Amino acid sequence: MRESAPGAGGRFRGVPHRIHVPAGARGRFTVLVLTIVAVWSVGGFYLSLGPHLALSLLESTNYLVGGATVALLAGAATVAQLMLGRTEALRTAVLGLAGLLAGLGLVLLALGIGSAAVFLVATAVLGGGWGAAFLGSFRALSALADPAHRGELTAAVYVFAYLAMSVPAVLAGMLTNIHGLHRTSVGFMAAVAGVCALALLATLRLAARTRAEGSTA
Repeated sequence: MRESAPGAGGRFRGVPHRIHVPAGARGRFTVLVLTIVAVWSVGGFYLSLGPHLALSLLESTNYLVGGATVALLAGAATVAQLMLGRTEALRTAVLGLAGLLAGLGLVLLALGIGSAAVFLVATAVLGGGWGAAFLGSFRALSALADPAHRGELTAAVYVFAYLAMSVPAVLAGMLTNIHGLHRTSVGFMAAVAGVCALALLATLRLAARTRAEGSTA
């Protein structure tokens, strides 16, 4: 296929590019990347320890049950993204963060009462918030750079995303060996809920400022 990006040249060339956030966009980037961190912390936890948590709550040894939990999270995320695909980016991020907070609250409730049914509902709610929050924040972040430098900014987004997906999950796995899966899960979900609340407040302020700037333009 012919290259569509401006200034890319005609032939295929492997040209390394730097990871870079434009100076004028760093304030908004900092706000929006909080959502990326919250989203992928949840994703990393569910992909690593979520199946074991489901098996313990459902009192099952069937690993298909654990896999189904991850499928439920990802399936709900897909449905949310399809439903909100035409919604404004910051509004989508706000809705997603609200869903993440609701889902995390339900997960904590499920762990508190030991309910497998509540845990499955919580996973579906969490998945919907997960998908919407990532869709909205990623779209808003992508708009911070002009097309010629969007790859550099997207690379910066994914640095934060993969660190958020891997580092907390590894730490949670280490803490599980010390404090057990249940206590570690409660602490992890409570900590991520705090990040979500902070991201929600910051995104609401950013959305209000964006609307004000649009009305005065």
